[in-house]
This record gives sequence, structure tokens and C-alpha cells, in this order.
Amino acid sequence: MAMVGGRPWSVKLVRKNALFPIKTGRLSIAPMSLTLECQSCGAAVTSDARFCATCGRPVGVPMEERRVVTVLFADLVGFTALSQQIGTHELAAVVERFETIAYDTITEAGGRVVKMIGDEVMFAVGHERAAAEIALRLSETYRDDDELSDVRVGLASGPVLQREADLYGPVVNTASRIVGIAFPGTVVCAAPVREALAGDVDYSWKSIGSRNLKDIGRAQLYVLRRAADGERPRSSRQRAEARRAERREARVTEMEEQREKRPRRGRSAGRSR
Repeated sequence: MAMVGGRPWSVKLVRKNALFPIKTGRLSIAPMSLTLECQSCGAAVTSDARFCATCGRPVGVPMEERRVVTVLFADLVGFTALSQQIGTHELAAVVERFETIAYDTITEAGGRVVKMIGDEVMFAVGHERAAAEIALRLSETYRDDDELSDVRVGLASGPVLQREADLYGPVVNTASRIVGIAFPGTVVCAAPVREALAGDVDYSWKSIGSRNLKDIGRAQLYVLRRAADGERPRSSRQRAEARRAERREARVTEMEEQREKRPRRGRSAGRSR
């Protein structure tokens, strides 16, 4: 009971997330809440709001934050050629299946899907071992799927800039470039990932040499495999595919080395003068 203007009024307690004030007689009592400022657009929001009513972004999440994570890209092999051979509905079914498998595999293992771009998914994990496990699971899952082709996965770890839900920085660019040169069905990692997992007996590594990544420079890269894969008996078809992959890797390495040894045109022209 409260006295207002010399007359008694009854006051009811209401939960903080009530949508409307409760009126008792002539007195209108609204739930108390603090007013905050959205860090994305600056609009006023209440303390119990989860999303900003103006811009729709989560309340209380900084727009920019620097973090150290492992960034991965997984790319569906042959998607461009396939998109020219099948109809729209069939292509939509392929994309949906690719995204469903990717999302389920990544989130179940503790990863976070950053974004999906048709035939490619970008995701991040807080630890290199978890990232390696997700990458290998993706490779194995798509390999065993009869309706989809293989994927290739690229990994890089280090500091990134998180702006809202997206990630930016050299680590992101490196992972994106790595997946572009990986062979179908393989998981290729940058040197920091290899160094972080050097003592892990569950994984084996194969160096594919130093490769030139566009707009980044040369980087030492490694193919990641499960340690048990080297001991597991394989069919003649799998052995033949493995030999072809090794020959391709050796050929690419040889071409890279030959390209580095060739004199640049500017230098040769300077000598001839």
C-alpha cells in the first residue's frame, strides 16, 4: 500500500520483461529497466533487450574484437562445372546438402560457422586440435557421401579481427588462399598449425614445400592426415588415387621451383644492353 496525493494506492510487482505497464486506478506503473546504448548503431535499448530494435544486432556484443583462432575454409570440388550441367532445382539440392553437412559437422565439434558462400564454408575454432579434427571429419564425411564430391580444406591460425560476426586479417586471407591450391580430399595447413600439433600422435604430416600464395607471399604448407591412415590397408583404387595425388603434388612443387629459377624479363633485358 502506498500513499499518493493523500489517497491509498495498491502497487503490483511486474516482471522486468513485461510489454505493457500495469494501471491501478489513475496511477500507471511501468517495469523499471536501465537504458543502454547499442554499440553498433548508438540507439537506446533497455537492459533486458537481447537485440537492438533499430539495427537488429545483438546487444552488448562489441563491434570489434581481436582474437587468436584457427580459420578454416572448406570448398566443394567441381561445383562450377557441375552448376553448368544440372538444373536449378538439382543445384539447390546440392548446395543445401553441402551446407547441412558442413554446419552439422562443424557445430557438433565445437566450431563456429562464420559464413557460407554457395560451395564454400568459412568457419573458426579456438584451438588447433579441434580445427584439425573438424577438417578431417569434413574431408571424410564428403568422401563417403555418394551424392557430393570431395572437399578440400585450408587451415591457418593466428590473431584475427572480429567485427560483429565476421573475421578479418591476414590469417583469414591465408586460409582462403590455401584452400585454392589444395588437392581434392586433402586438408592443407599453414606452418603455425603444424607447429601447434607437432607432438600429437594422432596426426601425420607431409610437407608440400613452400608455395606462393597470391597477395601474401611464400608459405610453408603441410598436408594433414590421421596417423592411422598410413597403417590402414587400402584398396587398389585408393592406392592408385594416392599415387596420382602424390605425382600431382610433386609436379606442382617442381613447377614452383622452376618458376623461381627463371630470370625475370626485366633483369635479362638489363643484361643484354
